[in-house]
Amino acid sequence: MIGTLLGSTVAYLFQRRQARFVHSMASHGRMRDEQILAFSSFAEAIADLRGAQIRRWTSRQEDQPDSEQYVHARAESWRLRTAARSAMYRVQLVAADEALANRAGELVELTVAILAAGDVQDLDASAKRSATETNMFITEARRVLRSDRAQLI
Repeated sequence: MIGTLLGSTVAYLFQRRQARFVHSMASHGRMRDEQILAFSSFAEAIADLRGAQIRRWTSRQEDQPDSEQYVHARAESWRLRTAARSAMYRVQLVAADEALANRAGELVELTVAILAAGDVQDLDASAKRSATETNMFITEARRVLRSDRAQLI
């Protein structure tokens, strides 16, 4: 009888430990999926914002401030700026790596600053810097995701 009780207790403890492990793995998987979605959505939002900033800058040079083209370009720029900031907030919420969360904020500001370009060469340089920093963000996000996965194994 004591053997049966001891066996039941050991089996219960083992099953409880196994259930915690399975729950932990599932939870980590959901968080990883959320991070991947946040990181990729952010990179996409930055690319969209970069294009809108370039179109707005170009329209400001070529069109009248009250023209339909410029008004549309400005509205689209503001809409995509809001979308990029929303995506940035999501990255900052799910990123365990503080440097990556900070990089997201810096990347939004760098991309918004494209509008401050003084001439076409400055515009091109600002846009290229934004694209390069976006690629660096993606590389860093991949490193963080790989590191999290390696810690789990």
